[in-house]
Amino acid sequence: MAFVILGSILSSFDIYQKLVEFAGAGASIPLPGFGNIVIEGVKKEIDKFGFIGILSGGLKSCAAGVSSAIFFSLLASFIFKSHDK
Repeated sequence: MAFVILGSILSSFDIYQKLVEFAGAGASIPLPGFGNIVIEGVKKEIDKFGFIGILSGGLKSCAAGVSSAIFFSLLASFIFKSHDK
């Protein structure tokens, strides 16, 4: 959770994108990258729709990633059977 917040804070101050450009793919690791994606989506939606963009921006920007995570988790649950150790 702290890494998501860190990514959000760095993205808010436009530092995260410079870090990604410098470090490459290593800087877009899942947790801080998720925070970055949410904040970037919020910024774009605020520019388009104003205050309501705060609510819709984060949801629109990360919807594909969250949906695919849910779908592939469901698919894995059908393929593999969980059991107690």
